[in-house]
Amino acid sequence: MTSLSEKSFGARFLQAQNLLNSIEGFSGYDPPGQTESVNGFAAFLQAIDQCNIKKSECMQQYKAAVRARQLAFREDDISIMKLLPRIKAAILAQYGRNSQQFKAVSSIIAQMRAVKFVPVSAAPNSSQEKSISQSQQSYGSLLGYFKDLVGALGQMSDYTSSNVALQTPNLLAFIATVDALNTAVTQKLQALREQRQQCLVYYDDLTTSVQKVKAYLRAHYGPKSYEYQSIQGIGV
Repeated sequence: MTSLSEKSFGARFLQAQNLLNSIEGFSGYDPPGQTESVNGFAAFLQAIDQCNIKKSECMQQYKAAVRARQLAFREDDISIMKLLPRIKAAILAQYGRNSQQFKAVSSIIAQMRAVKFVPVSAAPNSSQEKSISQSQQSYGSLLGYFKDLVGALGQMSDYTSSNVALQTPNLLAFIATVDALNTAVTQKLQALREQRQQCLVYYDDLTTSVQKVKAYLRAHYGPKSYEYQSIQGIGV
């Protein structure tokens, strides 16, 4: 994914709009390419604008998915990390510290607490691909361990808890919810990547079109003309 900041997207689009405003007022402007015509260039910019809007929507959806996952994994009262000490205490209360059940649960919880979370910006770019991958793996590993933990509870036929959140059926339902949230982050990230790539393709094409417009103005009106001089500094 080519790196291009949101500021760069906006600045380049503004430059292209300035060019459109200029050529709309040039008498005799009639380039050979349809895309570089006034109407064609306006339609092209509208398509880019729609791509930018869709990209912003994808970004907001990704941010929301990341936040929802963070709450479910780490911050909510009923989140994976906050359930761990309560599950451990429930097993200790029912089976005792020297029991195999307590040792098995403690071992899984220790592995979960050893998982390192890699912080990633809510607005990822190409330079963060490694961090994004590591972060996804961290959440995936934690979820996998949590499934193992609940599976271990399910193997304890007499395990019970007066706290409904710690009862095995509810923990299994919670796993399904968290699994869906984790999957949503992956899906929203992929959608954002694809939309950003589409915008990059548009901007590459825009650069070519602007070069053609400037070449036409230089050829048609002359390098010293007002028309060419007024847009010479525009670049996207």
